[in-house]
Amino acid sequence: MAVARKRTRRSLSPVPDSEDDRPPPPPPPRASPERPICHVPAEHEFPEGPDVQIIGETDPLDNGRDDDVPVRVLTDFSIYEDSTLHLIPVACLLELSLNPSLSFSASGCVKAWIDNDDDDDDDDDDEEEEEEEEEDKDQVDAGQVHANSDDQATEDGIQRLKLTPIKRFSFHDLKKCHRRLDSNIYILTQYAWYILDVPSPLYKSFYTSFWLKHRILHLVVSSVISRPRISYDDFTSSLDVSPSSDDDVAVSLKILGRSITKDDVESEDVKSYLLAMLDDLHANDHINIRRTPLFRSLLGHQVSYEFEPDTKSSSSSRSRPQSRSSMADLELQVLEHRNQTVVTTVVARVTKLLFEQNIKLANLSDHDDIDMDALQPPHPSLVHLANPDSVKWGLPTDQPGYYQSVCVDGVVYSIGDTVMVEPGIDENKARAKSYTHEVAQSPNSLANSRWFCRICYLFEDQRGHKMFHGQWLTHSSKTLLQELGHSQALYLMLTDCEDIHINAISQKCNVRELDPDAPEPIDGNAPEENDFFTSLLYNSADASFVSLSEEQRMRALAHCDTHQECLSCGFQAMNSSIAEPRPLPGGGYAQHEFTYHLHDFVYIKRKQTHSVYKIGQIIKLKAMKVPIEVTVRLFGRYDDVVRRVKAEVKHRLLPSDDRRLFKTGEVETVHDEDLQGQCYVIHERDTDAIDQWVKHDDHYYVNQEACSLKPKILDDLQNWPRSEFKSCTKCHEERKELLERQSVLLQRHGRLRGLELFSGAGGLGTGFDSSGFVETRWAIEFSPSAARTYRRNHPETIVYNQCTNLCLQHAIDTLENKNPKPLLSLDDKKPLPPMPKPGDVDFIYGGPPCQSFSLMNHNKKEFDIRSTLVCNMLAYVEFYRPMYILLENVYGILCHNQKTTSRKNGIQFAVVKFIQRALASIGYQSKFGVLQAAQYGAPQGRKRVIFLGTRHDVLMPEWPIPTHCSPVKLIRAGLPTGSVLPPIIRNKCEGGPGDDRSAPLHFVTVDEAIGDLPPFDWINPHVTVKATAENKREARERKDVLKIPAFCPLEVSKPPFVGFSQSRKHSSEPLTRYQKWMRQRQDGSINQDLKYHYTRRWRHNVAER
Repeated sequence: MAVARKRTRRSLSPVPDSEDDRPPPPPPPRASPERPICHVPAEHEFPEGPDVQIIGETDPLDNGRDDDVPVRVLTDFSIYEDSTLHLIPVACLLELSLNPSLSFSASGCVKAWIDNDDDDDDDDDDEEEEEEEEEDKDQVDAGQVHANSDDQATEDGIQRLKLTPIKRFSFHDLKKCHRRLDSNIYILTQYAWYILDVPSPLYKSFYTSFWLKHRILHLVVSSVISRPRISYDDFTSSLDVSPSSDDDVAVSLKILGRSITKDDVESEDVKSYLLAMLDDLHANDHINIRRTPLFRSLLGHQVSYEFEPDTKSSSSSRSRPQSRSSMADLELQVLEHRNQTVVTTVVARVTKLLFEQNIKLANLSDHDDIDMDALQPPHPSLVHLANPDSVKWGLPTDQPGYYQSVCVDGVVYSIGDTVMVEPGIDENKARAKSYTHEVAQSPNSLANSRWFCRICYLFEDQRGHKMFHGQWLTHSSKTLLQELGHSQALYLMLTDCEDIHINAISQKCNVRELDPDAPEPIDGNAPEENDFFTSLLYNSADASFVSLSEEQRMRALAHCDTHQECLSCGFQAMNSSIAEPRPLPGGGYAQHEFTYHLHDFVYIKRKQTHSVYKIGQIIKLKAMKVPIEVTVRLFGRYDDVVRRVKAEVKHRLLPSDDRRLFKTGEVETVHDEDLQGQCYVIHERDTDAIDQWVKHDDHYYVNQEACSLKPKILDDLQNWPRSEFKSCTKCHEERKELLERQSVLLQRHGRLRGLELFSGAGGLGTGFDSSGFVETRWAIEFSPSAARTYRRNHPETIVYNQCTNLCLQHAIDTLENKNPKPLLSLDDKKPLPPMPKPGDVDFIYGGPPCQSFSLMNHNKKEFDIRSTLVCNMLAYVEFYRPMYILLENVYGILCHNQKTTSRKNGIQFAVVKFIQRALASIGYQSKFGVLQAAQYGAPQGRKRVIFLGTRHDVLMPEWPIPTHCSPVKLIRAGLPTGSVLPPIIRNKCEGGPGDDRSAPLHFVTVDEAIGDLPPFDWINPHVTVKATAENKREARERKDVLKIPAFCPLEVSKPPFVGFSQSRKHSSEPLTRYQKWMRQRQDGSINQDLKYHYTRRWRHNVAER
């Protein structure tokens, strides 16, 4: 969390100008009642000073500047004269610039100020969700505490201070971004800027009069800047606080206890104040609102339409504070400089459904829209009655009882036609209920009154009923898209089909299959309601939109009889056949994607869920028995022995290896449903060979044996001769051949060329590069410091320190030969290299700013510009048309409710719906899921929402299979359609728990991640809670026996950091594979240097907690 810094502001003092014939501003009110009201210091009120540390505020950057002070929030405050403690009206602070001898102070509750424009809530989003499930005690042994961000506590973070004398009073700061006024009122002391929030009840009457005038001026100017033609009536009506009111309006309830009224606006005090501030705003910020309808209606003849800048006083009281050039200010200035969100043609159409401000269209000149008139099939749309007069079969097929077509009241329906039917009873109650929701109602009446299906085959059943088998289609409004769906879009449902009576047909559906990758038609251009299009399939099980290759279609249809070909039936039959165990010639059997033979190594699930798989080797297999019976020899895990030993001997440093096994004498008989896949084990002692082997998932090594699975000490493990080791030669060779083919293909085709957006310091790109399948060639990052870090760590990547909006606009203008000027880097102002061209980029990935979606953001704005950067990222996809796109964000994106003009209550799942609709509109498949970092070896519980999109002609990848058994409960996210988004799990057993977190490896603990760091302790000050005898004994043991150094963490101590502030060497080699991975340099050597191993200092009450 960065320390907020005060921007360049001005100190305002309305000084009369003798040459100006304007009405002079009213003099500031004086505090002169008969009985002055005095400030009474609170019992726990600490003096402001250089050593005061505000909770939640980090140390200022060490940049050698004394005037670089933080910004804080002051609430429950009073302002008073220093000498008498008499309360004064806040407007008296205007006199500070005229009379330096005045001395005013303030007291109140202080907390750190986090600028909502640049606060990164990414790391804190998980804290909002409470985990309901407690893990077994034996799963969290000594040293096994898992860093789960869901369980971290948060503090209120408020302290009461008496401030040093006020040096400056400032307000009406203009933020350069979109010429937006900062509504805050500031005071400056020797040590910080303070934003005045809510006054104390005693001080309220001294503050509200000035606040009201200031707030009305702010609202007037802000309204005119955003809507220059706003009328007086529209402005005054917007002041009434409602649930949809902006924060700038709603704050009046907090300060005044009521809405600002029309009478407030028309009061003489307010009008005088507006006139007094008008010239100042024009001179300092170039804001001229005199000629606007609102201002003319408000002040009428009092307004002069000419300025006299030459005669304006140059009073120093109006001068701005000197601009600071520290890196902290530079970062904040960059974050504040926000450009319009650039979107491309098709994405823009979807964007306007959700976002109504700050959008700039970058037209692509070669973009062709689809004409719905050209999509109309030649047949008429005759609507049948409930009971047709005539139903006659057409020509029969080769299979008795099956037909090529049927004629209903003169209309011929053939195999492959799409028809509408009268709605029946949907056995899926949640889906049926969802279809009736208001948000699922389409402007196309047919979507609300008809069901849609495609005729797969026509037949007559045993009772003589004329039937057809249909694969259902769903209208876009009945998918997850709901109110954001296209009114003419239909999606074939991947797994839904049914036998239907011919009599149920209402009419033929005019539907056209779009060409692959073609954008969707403009919504609203269809001449008739019965003019539909289709392109993708909808999988209701996970709310994904997919397309199928011809090979996938043929494989599914191969499971159907030739006279009963149905894609949905084929997929269901194929999945069922794969799930069933199938005996293999020569012994063994196949199930799912695995084959099992004698001497294969396998994963075996335990009886208890959410546990680490056992590993065994097949020594006997009865494939013809039902159920299949498998006898395995169990292999133990070296890590389990290390954990048991460390639990007995505290603080003992022992190396461990989660890929190391040992043979045991224990044998177990299991069944086919217990096996969860194969793993591959070698007998090896050479370290380099082992490291090369275990870099792949499901690879292990063995060279020791023990009598049982639970040896008490490591010495119980004995060397196991290589000559006794056996494995399935066939499976082992096939595994090596597969890895070799992957390597050859990668060398032949090269890695995917990646473009990372909103890259930060490069965490996402680094992960993809480490996979070996992606090469991040370009990265765009707004923050200069993050961009410099990226360049330093990835010198092979072209890093654009610029706004993604400007970069996209520049790329489009360059492609269209508009010869734009080169973009300049924000850090060094040097020209940036050209952006890549369409065809250069295979993969676009990034995580747009998450603050507007984060559950930790409790002060969300109705319109937050950062939400629209998702649109910009998808515009990159439309422009570059990469093979793949990945967008990640916090879990809160699933809960984000976006308000629009037409939907005051907001759109649920708004951004999720937008992403999927936008990708579908440009011909991309899409799916999303909630992935838990702990399931993939991260030493923390952190859930993230991942959106994955692929071009129409590219296979959609499966989600990565979890490798680690997570201690964190998985999320089953409820969808607006009434269904549930399934979590990502390994368990393939039909009927098994849908949230089983079982996996091959134990989760990575904090100790396993950083246990090689030398420990140090804070010395407990024991001010609040006195030390007990046990506390003292433990402290002595850690210091004298364990030799753990201890440091005083209090603020008064020196130097400024607690711990090893000087660089030093690691005290040990890496103790786990995770540590080795973290410490491994690019050349493969292990880093031995240790830096930054310290903490900051705190006050005693914080340190003691």
